[in-house]
Amino acid sequence: MKLSARIALSLILIVLLSLPLVAQRQTGAIAGKIVDDSDMPLPGASVTLKGPSMMGTITFVSTINGDYRFPTVPPGKEYVIEVDLPGFQSMKKESIIVNVGKT
Repeated sequence: MKLSARIALSLILIVLLSLPLVAQRQTGAIAGKIVDDSDMPLPGASVTLKGPSMMGTITFVSTINGDYRFPTVPPGKEYVIEVDLPGFQSMKKESIIVNVGKT
């Protein structure tokens, strides 16, 4: 085998062996669904996430099915989600815990 082929094969093996290390997540996620009292989805709700483990806040608007998702949240405790939608009472959920690799 030529030297350049050996080098190329070695590089490919190194990349393939290191892929599991890259795939390890160092964050968690938060997901949910905004519904009314009759369990009907509420699209267009403003869902805001804040917590001591992140800088600032993140806001997501619920989908047509009422779903929301914060896919990369630093692990930590005491996260707060606030939901606002005109015509509805605001909602606040406190003491949310985010663990690495969990939703």
